[in-house]
Amino acid sequence: MKTPYYYDISEHINLNITEWAQKVIESDKVIFGAEQKKPLSFGTIVNTIISSYDDDFPLVESLIKKKDYQSYRKIRLTNASIEALSFDENSFPFVKKYTVTQFIKCLLESYARISFLEREKLILKKNTIEPIETAITKSKNIKFNYSGEIVETAPYKIVASKEGSFQYLIGKTNGKWESYRISRIRFLSAKGKFTPFEKIELDYIDKALSEYGPTFCCEPVAEIKVRFTPNGLTRYNYSVIHRPIHKEIISYANDEPIYVFECSEKQALYFFFSYANDVEILEPLSLRQKFIDMFRSGLECYNKNKPT
Repeated sequence: MKTPYYYDISEHINLNITEWAQKVIESDKVIFGAEQKKPLSFGTIVNTIISSYDDDFPLVESLIKKKDYQSYRKIRLTNASIEALSFDENSFPFVKKYTVTQFIKCLLESYARISFLEREKLILKKNTIEPIETAITKSKNIKFNYSGEIVETAPYKIVASKEGSFQYLIGKTNGKWESYRISRIRFLSAKGKFTPFEKIELDYIDKALSEYGPTFCCEPVAEIKVRFTPNGLTRYNYSVIHRPIHKEIISYANDEPIYVFECSEKQALYFFFSYANDVEILEPLSLRQKFIDMFRSGLECYNKNKPT
């Protein structure tokens, strides 16, 4: 039983939060609300941060003194938040100098200055990440709602995307490896035990994760042929996010190299679509047609909605 350090915690507090911290929390409120298909209030996400925090990231004491004098927010603390604020004073020694309101301000300001991936880990910790990790430890299947569909899978691991933006659950569903963005998982529950994975299948998925990342590791691999313009090739050489690695250059045409990639059509679509006319997808024809259809649809939208 923890000894409360803050004895008289008021249910309602008035916080001075910097404009920057408010923008980050408002943005996360929209993102996580959209992912979970339910609106989140500012107070809901603040209470989630308070009740979930357990030394997950460093608290920067100097941020307590940062003030925007027009930026006050009234927050109603939930019972879970009040319970979470009952801790041994040795856990956070600097709190001896501050009030509960100042401690919460420090927590929120520190939260707003960590990466999105670290914020996602905190917001989803209690309802999603910890139950998945428990199921993995106990070799139990999990059942959940994923973007409106009911899924039951044998969970293997949680992996951050290569670009460090989202986390994914890797699991085996109906005998096939699948990847699920954990922010889209809802109503999760544990089911019966699954048969332990064999080493050969773990080697397979670990290799796919290393090469393609969790975003594309479970997609079928195809041979993608791409012709670059000189500007497109420069962009490719400096790109990082979702970047496929070419395996060979098979020919040159009009000084424009043709590169051959082994990756999924989904990864090629994600990566090359923003290049517009700096690349031409040559093969497979199914992917080439997807680009044609998407660019045509975009052009029709612009032609239909010309400024008057």
